[in-house]
Parts: sequence; C-alpha cells; structure tokens
Amino acid sequence: MIHRAKHQQLARQGYRPHSLFCGERVIPADGEAVLVFIAGGVAIAVSLGLGAYLMLAAVSLGIVEAAWNLRVEAQKRAIPDAQRENEIIMEQVRKEDRQ
Repeated sequence: MIHRAKHQQLARQGYRPHSLFCGERVIPADGEAVLVFIAGGVAIAVSLGLGAYLMLAAVSLGIVEAAWNLRVEAQKRAIPDAQRENEIIMEQVRKEDRQ
C-alpha cells in the first residue's frame, strides 16, 4: 500500500518511476549488512543459532550488495557504447532514407 501511494504521489508530481521501483531505503545500503552483523553479535548472547544465522545473513547480504553494485557499474559503463551504436544505426537509416 505504501509503495503504491508513493508511486502515485510521484506520478502526480510528473515523475515517471520505473516499474522496478521498490521504494527508498531507510538504512543506507553500506550500513545494512553491518547493522545485521552487529544485531547477530548481540543476539549470540540470547541464542547461539540466531546470532550465527544473522551474522551469516549479514555476510551474504554484503556479498549480494557488492555483486549488485558491480552489475550496476557495468551497466553504467555500457550506456555510452549503446548510445554510440544507436547513433551509428540511425546514421545508416538516414542514409538509406535519402537514397
């Protein structure tokens, strides 16, 4: 519900969010894994299994975040190449249309 309301608010303001928009982070991505790891350290005092699970989840989350960031950076680097390829194709199409 909250996501839909935010989406509609942004749409009314003229912003067209991507269909994969899933809201804004409350905790920065860098701090999320650290926060879960600390919570796991605290939870170890209560339950060894729960604490170990949270710490393992934090490490896994950190790995996933790093992989995601690498993917996003690769996509950013590919954008200028794709734009240039489109320009080349458009030049060819325009030449063909003139002939």
